Amino acid sequence: MKRMIDAFNEDRMRYAELCNGKNKVSCQKLEDVIASDQKQISWTHDLKADLWRNKPLEYWTTSVVQSVYRPFCKQ
Repeated sequence: MKRMIDAFNEDRMRYAELCNGKNKVSCQKLEDVIASDQKQISWTHDLKADLWRNKPLEYWTTSVVQSVYRPFCKQ
């Protein structure tokens, strides 16, 4: 999860530098700036909206919880 957040914040900062001093309409398209490596991050509509708004993401170790995957299936 931390790696995905780091990749998002790197792309967010790169996009902010490219759009520095410009209005949002004259900036480059997000798809031209973001990394398209699916192993790092899977870009959803909401993530793209957060990047466009320059909203940073944070990783909180206290928010990580242990869970069980499909406890009703016998394996």
